[in-house]
Amino acid sequence: MSKLRGEIRMPSKKVMFASVILALLIVTASIYMYSQQVISEEIEKVSSQVHIEVLKVNAVVIEDRLLLKVDVLIINESPYDIHVKNVYAILDGTKIEIKAGEGYTILAHSNSTVYFIVEIPEEKLSQILNTLLAGKSVTFKVVGEAEGTANVLGILPVQVSSSFTKDVSITKDVAELPDIVNISNFTFTEDNKLYVSLLIRNPFDFEINVLSGVFNLYSGGTLIARGNVLPSVLSPRSISSITLNITEVYDPSAILETASITARANMTFQVCDSTIQVSMEKSMDVQLNLGIGDLTGRAIEISKLDDYHAIARVRVSGNLTCDLINVREFPIINATFDILVNETVIAKGELLNSSTLTVERGAMEGEILVLISTNETIDEVIASLIGTSFTIGIRNLVVNINFLGKKLRQVFPSLIPIFDANTTWAIESYSIVTPPITNPNQLPEWIKFVVKIRVFNGMSFKVRLKRINGTARDPRNVIISRFDFIDVAIIKPNSENVITLEVTLNRSMVEYLKNNYQTGKTLSITVYVTATLTGYVSNLPFTVTVREIPLAIYIPNLPYDP
Repeated sequence: MSKLRGEIRMPSKKVMFASVILALLIVTASIYMYSQQVISEEIEKVSSQVHIEVLKVNAVVIEDRLLLKVDVLIINESPYDIHVKNVYAILDGTKIEIKAGEGYTILAHSNSTVYFIVEIPEEKLSQILNTLLAGKSVTFKVVGEAEGTANVLGILPVQVSSSFTKDVSITKDVAELPDIVNISNFTFTEDNKLYVSLLIRNPFDFEINVLSGVFNLYSGGTLIARGNVLPSVLSPRSISSITLNITEVYDPSAILETASITARANMTFQVCDSTIQVSMEKSMDVQLNLGIGDLTGRAIEISKLDDYHAIARVRVSGNLTCDLINVREFPIINATFDILVNETVIAKGELLNSSTLTVERGAMEGEILVLISTNETIDEVIASLIGTSFTIGIRNLVVNINFLGKKLRQVFPSLIPIFDANTTWAIESYSIVTPPITNPNQLPEWIKFVVKIRVFNGMSFKVRLKRINGTARDPRNVIISRFDFIDVAIIKPNSENVITLEVTLNRSMVEYLKNNYQTGKTLSITVYVTATLTGYVSNLPFTVTVREIPLAIYIPNLPYDP
């Protein structure tokens, strides 16, 4: 049997080197493939873990150019630092450059507040501004690059870079915007043009020139007025007033009665060389509160038409209040009202002709011509006022006025006192006059009663007493005297006169008094006077009869005692 011999031979150095190289290539290829997968994943992180939120939008002027300054929050959720660069925006397909400097670096798992300076074309700026003013959001795309360093297997730093596109929205609440604050007031000029002052807030650090514009005013969705915006300037960081000239009024009653007005204005703003078309709208609570107060009247002239009708020319004064409108004239087309004395309706009043009361700083005055229709005869009304204090007022005043060229009806149901007055009289003194008495034991041939009456005219027009005639009776209904006085007195407005009346009694009446009412030298009697008064209140003629007015006469120390 033959003997087998074996032999193990070691690989050559070349083979061993090739094997190592091959293994390294395999490992390297594996690492490369893995790193590519990691890099791909990290690139995805760059896109998905970078977020942008708008914090604030403001307008700025830099080197005489109107730009937008957008404060944003960039959030980096990735595990490594990221540098954002080459950023721009796209709005409706239009590329908008963002002046981002050298870019922004955000640390891993952190965020950073930065700002973009954006130059936007005028037409796009108007579009953005009006969209935000309308309460809608503006969405645009932010495009850029984000790069960072990823660690492969924890030991190999790999630079990753990725472009990204983010949808970013700007809402009204983060944007600094000019806005309407309120209506300040309505102003009538001397040529009866009406202007409205509108307060607008300018939130920017630069002034805004308002070149022109048009506006509409609405109440409850109904157009009530329109006009033009006059040129003005909105001061920086303040509330300024712009003037609106109302050229057309469609419903003037709505202006007076509305509790809310909506203003819609389309204006042209200019900042530096940029011209922007702006639409603004604001609903505002308003209360014009048209009111008449402290109304007084002074009858200049009163003329009687018949027993139940008179015409009065009255000087009217008072206060016209309107919270937002400085009314300069109060043109009355017609008016009706109740006339009251001490809250009792005695007559109806109606304006006879159109009248215009002037108003200056709320003080109203003018003359009106009024037809008065009484419930009782005019003489009966005057008779009820003699010797009393009274208040004359009007209630249920219905006024048809010419407001802004249109007829407008206003009702004032409450009592409006016009004036307090009184016509009072009182016996100031009485005495007797006799012929010379030679024998006190004999009756005189006559005696004369002299009565002085103090009369106060508390009205705003004069009273003329043309005639007083009547009788005086004693308690036994015996006529003591008949009297008739002509051209008695003229009593001026708000003044008093002392009227002297003299009545002569003949011997037979002297003897009647002596037998019935004289005790010794004392005469004591109550007579009852019925008198008819004829005269004028202003130019209003009247004939009034007063009946059974008691007059107590007590005269001691008569010069005779038969």
